[in-house]
Amino acid sequence: MRSALGVVAALEMERRWIRNPGPLVELSGIGDKRADHAARRLVERGATALVSWGVAGGLDPDLDPGTVILPDAVIGADGSNHEVDLAWRNRLLERVRGRVVTSTRPLYHARSIIKTVEEKNKISERFGAGAADMESAAVARVALANRMPWIAVRVVIDAADQSLPAAILTATGDDGRLRVGSVVGFIFRPRLWRPLIALGRAGSAAGRSMRRLWVATRPDLALS
Repeated sequence: MRSALGVVAALEMERRWIRNPGPLVELSGIGDKRADHAARRLVERGATALVSWGVAGGLDPDLDPGTVILPDAVIGADGSNHEVDLAWRNRLLERVRGRVVTSTRPLYHARSIIKTVEEKNKISERFGAGAADMESAAVARVALANRMPWIAVRVVIDAADQSLPAAILTATGDDGRLRVGSVVGFIFRPRLWRPLIALGRAGSAAGRSMRRLWVATRPDLALS
């Protein structure tokens, strides 16, 4: 029986990187609890393998925006360690070799958005992670509880030396969708223009990498 792939994406833009024909996808919104609920919905819909898919904040200065993180494991803030299905991850890694820049550094699961370079440095030093997100450990827990394979496919969007202004962080709602009013308001705040332009370029690089990865591994991200 062919496995049914289920993908958890926190943001609307991340979901758009996957084109049809494709897997089951749930837009979770940001954070652990929302990702947990989305992963459970995928299991209810018939998924037999799970992917945590989307962007990550860079922790390693050597990882540029657009670098795809295919980690061996996700490390929690509490020190928990959730290993991915390495056979599957390695197939995916081989399929995208030469198409996108990749890293297999561990992924850190953050409880809240990491806003400053100082925070990033502390986490990198303590946990040895290459990047961070807020959903992967939740997806891992659901997959492991249901005895199904899982992997994380994440792409660096903000580099390790880049801080995110608090105002920019409000542009996306907890449901993963863009708040148009917030974006329009940025027009009248010139001090945000430079970080917005930098983040826009990084987002474009991230999107290119993930679309290339999808084209190289569709329709199931090298699961089969």
